[in-house]
Amino acid sequence: MPTITHNGVKLAYDSRGKGRPAFVFIHGWTCDRSFFAPQAKHFARRHRVVSLDLRGHGQSDKPQGPYPISAYVDDIAFLISTLRLGKVVAVGPMPASARSWPPSRRAIRSRAGSSSPTLSS
Repeated sequence: MPTITHNGVKLAYDSRGKGRPAFVFIHGWTCDRSFFAPQAKHFARRHRVVSLDLRGHGQSDKPQGPYPISAYVDDIAFLISTLRLGKVVAVGPMPASARSWPPSRRAIRSRAGSSSPTLSS
């Protein structure tokens, strides 16, 4: 299981397959990266697929304190940038508030750094 460390928090992920655009599977609350395992296996036949354990979940670190959405956004952007995924297809459950997703997409784009990934929906 590979890991990356962002702001002192170890984040576990799986990476498999080749091809673009890359798919990034982001699980929901109380799940882990295995949640989308069948879909990840399917898309890895033709695409690079990365499945992440968000902070506080699965094999990622569970730091003390709150887990604001902004921390998850920063972690996802860091993963995309560090792995040089470029344009990605982000796959995850519908957020609790449909209004929260567009600002998160913009934040991931701006926080991913110079590689400036584009998220497809």
